[in-house]
Order: sequence, then structure tokens, then C-alpha cells
Amino acid sequence: MRNHRKVWLVGMALTIALGLTGCSGKETPSTAASLPPAATLPAESSPTASPTPAIAVNVKAEAVLSFANVASEQRVERMSGGEDSADILLEKPVDGGTIIAYAKPKDAENVYAQYRTEAARYELGVVGGLSPKMDDEQLSVTTLELYGRSLVRINGVFGANAPVQNYYALEDDGGIAPFLRVDTGHAQEIDLDGDGTTEIISTYGLPTQTYVYAYEDNRFKMADVNAALGALAVYLGNNGGFEANYELGSAVAAHYDYTKGMLKLTSM
Repeated sequence: MRNHRKVWLVGMALTIALGLTGCSGKETPSTAASLPPAATLPAESSPTASPTPAIAVNVKAEAVLSFANVASEQRVERMSGGEDSADILLEKPVDGGTIIAYAKPKDAENVYAQYRTEAARYELGVVGGLSPKMDDEQLSVTTLELYGRSLVRINGVFGANAPVQNYYALEDDGGIAPFLRVDTGHAQEIDLDGDGTTEIISTYGLPTQTYVYAYEDNRFKMADVNAALGALAVYLGNNGGFEANYELGSAVAAHYDYTKGMLKLTSM
């Protein structure tokens, strides 16, 4: 009888122990349970992590523009007389005479110009391309004072969108002389660094290509701003200087101030 009681007590003890183990809620360790919580995973492994904006590593802190002399392609020929042009497109009075833009009967592609005074006519050559609708965006003439000279600027366009600006200097003797031809983009006259000397800036295309024309020692020199910065796109900033993009589609722009041929990074 005693032996039966001992067996019964041992069985009851085992039953109670097993019941307590089942009620504890503990699970057998598994591979899944051994992984760290999702919050502790590296950001790049989490599908909800925000990407870090890419910043180009090749942004230059400063750069020096490399200027090269500009070879003049303009030619002015004084003519003693001749008949009136067949198809006059534009007449613009300027100091001492009149700028005439016209088309030649046997040339359906180009626009020509003359400077006429009471004493002579000066043939200026091709100043743009002909289009079905010749409005102010296709052909115009402005006057300006620049570098101590009285200038005439004739604005033309070749094809769909290839601007060309021809600057001529009005001479004290009543003549007109070649000054500068800009065919690298849309030209603007701006004093970039506020030193009292005006630079001529041309910009064109997408991504935007930008050039600086500087007048020194009675001649022009030109520099490629994109090449100096190693930038994909460069354009004039709203507050002077230049904005540069180094990567296609990037919203990150580097701002550079200009001082006498030197570009210095001021902000990103």
C-alpha cells in the first residue's frame, strides 16, 4: 500500500510541474525569434528608410576662369553707292545714321545689314537667319554705351533657336567698325562683381552652357564657366554670380561669386 501511495504522489508531482510549464506561455527558441527588432536594423535595410540626398563630391570651392582671345569674324565694307536693298525688314535710326536689315533676292536663308549715313553706306554682312515671321524675337536693333564707346547691337537668330548678337562701334568720323560677335548663346551685359566694368555673359541650351566675355586692352577675351567649374550646367544667379549644377536632375545648386576672373563658392 505504501508503494502505491509513493507512486501516486510522484505522478501527481510530475503532473503539476508539467501544467505549470504549459501555463508560462514560453515558446521554444526559434531562428525568427533570435533576430533583432526591425527598428534596430541598419537604415538601408529598412524598406521605409528615407534616402539621403546625394551631394556631388566634385564641387569646387574656387576656380579661375581661363580666358582666350576672341577672333573677330565681323567685316565692314564701305560702299560708295548702289541701289536700295530689295526687301527691307527693319530700319533703326542711330547716332549719325540708320541701321538697315534686309534680305537679298537670291538668298532665302540669311538676313543682311547696312549702316547708312548721308555720306556713305557700310555693308555689315550676315546678321541672322530668315524666318516666315520676322518679329522682335527674330530681329531687333538696340544702342548702348559700353567701355566708353557708342555701340549698336543687332540681334538675330539662325534656325529654331540659335541666337547671334553683333556689336558694332560707331566712330567719331561717322563710320562704323567691328566690335564683337556673340554666337554662343543669349547675350547680357552685366557688371558681375560691381567693379564698374561690364562683362558680357552668354547662356544657351539645356543643360545650360555659360561664357564670360571680358574687354581688356581694347580686345575681348572669352572663358567657359562650365569648364572652369567642371559643372554640368551653369547659369546666372538671381543676385549676381553663377549657379552651378553638378549632377543631372539634381536640385542642389552651388552659388559662386565672380571677382576679376575668379569664382568662389559661397553657398550650396
